Amino acid sequence: MKKNKKKKGGKAASATPAPHTFNKHNIILLLTAAVLLVERMPKGVVMHFMGDGAEPITEYFSYFDSIPFGYGHFFPMVTALLTVIIALLLGGYRILHKKGLQSAAEALSYTSLCTAFTALFTAIRFGDMTWINAAVPALLLLLVGLMSKYRKDNEQK
Repeated sequence: MKKNKKKKGGKAASATPAPHTFNKHNIILLLTAAVLLVERMPKGVVMHFMGDGAEPITEYFSYFDSIPFGYGHFFPMVTALLTVIIALLLGGYRILHKKGLQSAAEALSYTSLCTAFTALFTAIRFGDMTWINAAVPALLLLLVGLMSKYRKDNEQK
């Protein structure tokens, strides 16, 4: 019977998977998921309705709810929908590696940041400020900064 000699660095070395690095794109995807989770929380948009009594009834809604949109409070839902599109574009970029998807996601992130700040200023103006109104623009600002830095790093390579 012949014995197989093992080569140096043979199968044992190739059987171990390469370590997965946590790169900037993964951080951007996680940050986008965090923005979506914060927007999904139920106390993002405050609305006051007049009830039968003299005191108004205060209702809380998430950014994705259509009731504030129907009453003319457009910007939270537009921000939420833009964030969903950004997440889809970034996921597509992750799979397909097309530069156009990343560029479109970055452009939409600027638009989403503008609508989030408009929703924030509207909430401040009417005294309906919640921590979600402040967290969404802050997270989107961080997302825009990271996407811009990631693009600049890729251009330098």
